[in-house]
Amino acid sequence: YDINKLKVINAGTTGAITLNDTTIALSGDATDLAAALDGSVNHTGAITITDSAYTVTELKAIAGGTSGTITLSDRTVALSGNATDLATIFGETFAANHNGAITITGTASSSDLSTISSGSDGTVSYSISDTVSNVSAMSNANLIGATNITATDNAGTTGSILDLGSYSSASNLSALSVTGDAGINQVELSVVLSEANKTTIDFVNDAAVDRLIFNLSDSSDYITFNNAGSVTSSKSSFTFNTVNNFDFGNENDLFGVFYDSNNTKGPYRDISETSTAFSMKMRDGVIYEDNFNSDDGLYVTNANATDAATIRSNLAGLINSGGTGPNSLGSSNLDFTYVLYGQSSSDVTVTSAYVYAGTYGETNQGYNNFDASQLKIVGLAEIVGVTDGSLVTGSITSSKGDL
Repeated sequence: YDINKLKVINAGTTGAITLNDTTIALSGDATDLAAALDGSVNHTGAITITDSAYTVTELKAIAGGTSGTITLSDRTVALSGNATDLATIFGETFAANHNGAITITGTASSSDLSTISSGSDGTVSYSISDTVSNVSAMSNANLIGATNITATDNAGTTGSILDLGSYSSASNLSALSVTGDAGINQVELSVVLSEANKTTIDFVNDAAVDRLIFNLSDSSDYITFNNAGSVTSSKSSFTFNTVNNFDFGNENDLFGVFYDSNNTKGPYRDISETSTAFSMKMRDGVIYEDNFNSDDGLYVTNANATDAATIRSNLAGLINSGGTGPNSLGSSNLDFTYVLYGQSSSDVTVTSAYVYAGTYGETNQGYNNFDASQLKIVGLAEIVGVTDGSLVTGSITSSKGDL
């Protein structure tokens, strides 16, 4: 038999085609090979696709009709199709990997993406949609290649952990969306994800104690100032990762901020009208909850919360009142976390906790000596729907370990 004879036979039957000799090699145009092998054919011989215009539909038909090794005479042809079809194609044996560009339409699961990546050396454009456990288990290379990532917790699980602590580049990423379930959930974001502010997390409304972990280091994503207080960085206003159904007060949820592998060992400080200069002193690793500038939570507008000058002024007030302490955590500067309550970005009647992280370069400084050029600060999260003042000492975790 040859390609032309198989085309005629295939066109005349919807039944399975059984070849007594399955090993005969076939070579030809992808359109002809697809017409010859489409359907149920038990071919096992070598296949050579000679043209440069093959499509996903044709390759899928060829892959469905043979288990033999497929050779692409031109391996550079760009392909576009859904993840299931592409995984069917690249689940076959190729003499040499395809190296043209691949665009996955829709989203891909971790298993489909693994199959496609193993059969192609070309650039793959794709989005990921899978369970929390599968996304957490994916390689960094596959994760950073995605334009969108959707991770949904496995229904009924308890103690799910989405560990993205090694995620290394957000240049391709448009958005990361995470949805938990009624069990305990932990989400850990890498330095890149903590600072890129492209993540939306819904821990769902439950009684479980969830954890949210940020990792940080000095970075170009921080807003910087000159000594007159003017912004000197390319980024001039704060953006935030968005976190829903994460509650310090009613659910006892926990968050932690880790600087250059060091954790926020505390202490926690509640800044109010009665705070002493000692409480306002900028010390390494301290978490400051600013209930003085927050007032009742809805006093601060979302525009205030995103404004670099407003936050710089608030922090200047702390440092001018209390000075600074020594560097104790081992990074290059004093590292701190700052929490301000204000109007939610989506609903001015709802209070959000705006969480910032920063560094300050002057240690052991006396009061009234704030130097804005030593300040670097980045927005971490808008935690939506929390009561102002709900953060307490017990809200902070100093462990990134398993739940």
